[in-house]
Amino acid sequence: MKFQKTSGSLSITVLVFVSIFVMVFVGLASLSLSQSRIQREKEQGLSSLEIAEAGFDYYKWFLSHYPDDLKDGTGHAGPYVHDYVDPESSSAGKFSLQVSGDIQCGQTMRVDITSTGWTNQNPRLKKVIYGSYARPSSASYSYITDAAVLAGPDRVVYGPFHSNGGVNFQGHNYSSVTSQQTTWDCTSDYDCSPHNPTAPGVMGTGGSQSLWRWPVPKIDFAILDQNIMHVYSSSTSSRTPSVCTAGQTLGCYFPRTTKKGYHVIMKSDGTFDLYRVDSAESIPGCLATGSCGDCSGTWGIEDSVITNDGSGGSCPYTPKSSAQTFIGTYTPPTSCRVLYFDDNVWLEGTVKNKVTIIAASSTSSLDPDIFIRNNILYSTNNGTDGLTAVAEDSIVIPLDSPTNLDIHGIFVAQKGSFGRKYYTSGGNSCGHDVANKYDSCIMQDTMKIFGSVVSKGRVGTKWGNVSGYSYREDNYDTSLVLSPPPFTPYTSDQYQFIQWNQK
Repeated sequence: MKFQKTSGSLSITVLVFVSIFVMVFVGLASLSLSQSRIQREKEQGLSSLEIAEAGFDYYKWFLSHYPDDLKDGTGHAGPYVHDYVDPESSSAGKFSLQVSGDIQCGQTMRVDITSTGWTNQNPRLKKVIYGSYARPSSASYSYITDAAVLAGPDRVVYGPFHSNGGVNFQGHNYSSVTSQQTTWDCTSDYDCSPHNPTAPGVMGTGGSQSLWRWPVPKIDFAILDQNIMHVYSSSTSSRTPSVCTAGQTLGCYFPRTTKKGYHVIMKSDGTFDLYRVDSAESIPGCLATGSCGDCSGTWGIEDSVITNDGSGGSCPYTPKSSAQTFIGTYTPPTSCRVLYFDDNVWLEGTVKNKVTIIAASSTSSLDPDIFIRNNILYSTNNGTDGLTAVAEDSIVIPLDSPTNLDIHGIFVAQKGSFGRKYYTSGGNSCGHDVANKYDSCIMQDTMKIFGSVVSKGRVGTKWGNVSGYSYREDNYDTSLVLSPPPFTPYTSDQYQFIQWNQK
C-alpha cells in the first residue's frame, strides 16, 4: 500500500483561507475606522456649527447693550475671535465674527454678521453662517392697518396683509391675511349682510383661505409715533431751513409755508424740483361707506387739487402758473436722503436711490397730508431705488389722480388713512358735486401699488362702481425688506434675525 502526501496542498488551502480572513478583517476594521472617523467629523461639524451659532447669539447680546457698535467694542475692523467655553468652563473651540451694517443718517438700520466656528479638536473643520439682524420693517407687508377693513372682489394682493381690526376679505391673496382679532363686529359698512357682531377675525368669500390666520399679535402703531418724533428731532436740529446740500448729514428740512404746502417732483437723475403751492381747489368728498350716496354721509372739504383751468388733456391737470412758485432743484444728501417738510406735500415723479419723504408738523395746528398727485416710479427695479413717504395725517389720492395710477413706495398714514374719498357729480341733492371739469376723473380704471401701505385708519380706494378705482393690485417690494429707505417705520422695536443662511 502506498500513502499520498497532502500536507502541501492543505497548507496552501489554509493559507488562502487565512489570507481571505485577514483581508476581510482588515476591510471591516478599515470600514469601522472610516465610519468612526466620519461620525467624529459629523459630531465635530455639528459642534462647529453650534459654536458658529453661539457667535451669532453673542453679538445679539452685544448689540442689546451697544446697539450702534459694529466693531465688537474694539474700535477697529474685524475679524473678532472669541473662545467658546463649554459648561465645564474650558475652551471647546473658537468663533470668528465679521460684522458690517447698513448705516443711514448716522443710525444703524441693519447689522450683517458672518460667524465662523470650529472646535479645538479639529480646527480645520469650520462651519460658516451669515445673517442680518434688524428690527422688522413695514416693508415686509403689502398692507398694515389699525382698523377693520373690507377687501373687495376686484382686489389682488401678493404680499402679507394685516389688520389690527377685523378683515372681510373677498379678493385674491397670494400670501397671508391676518387679524389681531378673535371676533369683530362686521356691519353693512364692511359688506356684512346680515350684520354679524361675532364675525371671525378674517372672513369672506375670496382668497386662498388656507393662508388666513387669526388672532395674531398686534402691530403697535405707537411705534410709528416714536419713529416720527426721532426723525423730526434729528432733521430739524442745527438745520438751516430750505437748505439741501451734500454737506447735510441728517437730511433736509423745509419749514412751514404761509400757503398750501409743497409740490415735490422726483427726477430720474436723483434730484427733485420743489415748488411752493400757493393755491388749491376745495374738493367736496365723503369718507363713510354706505351713507355717502345721501346727505347723511361724512362729507368734508379737502384742498387736495392744485388750482388749474382743466388744461392738459386729462387728470391730473396742469397747474396754473399762478398756483405755484418754483423754489429750486435739489439733490438729497448722499449720507442721509431724508426730506422733512413741515407742511402738506403733493408728490409725484421718478425716484432714484433710496429716499424718505416726511410731511409732519412741529406744532399741533396742522397735521400734514401727502397727496399722491401722479405716478411715482423707480428709475430701476433692481433694489437700489426705494421710497418711504410718511404723512403725519393721511396719504391722499386726490380727485385728479390719473386714470391708471402706478405708485412705488412704502406709504405711511400715521394718524389718518390711506385712500381716496367718494366723489360725486350730476346733481347731488346735498350740493356736494365736484366741478364739471372733473366728471371724467371720478371713476378711474386701475391702481397698482408696488410696495407697502401702512394706515392708521380704514383704507378705501373704491366706492361701489361710481367712484374710485375699479381694479386694484398690490405687490410688495421684497428688495426693500432687508434694506428699506432710512427711518422706514418698523413693526416691532425688538431686533431679530431677518435672514439666516449656512455656507
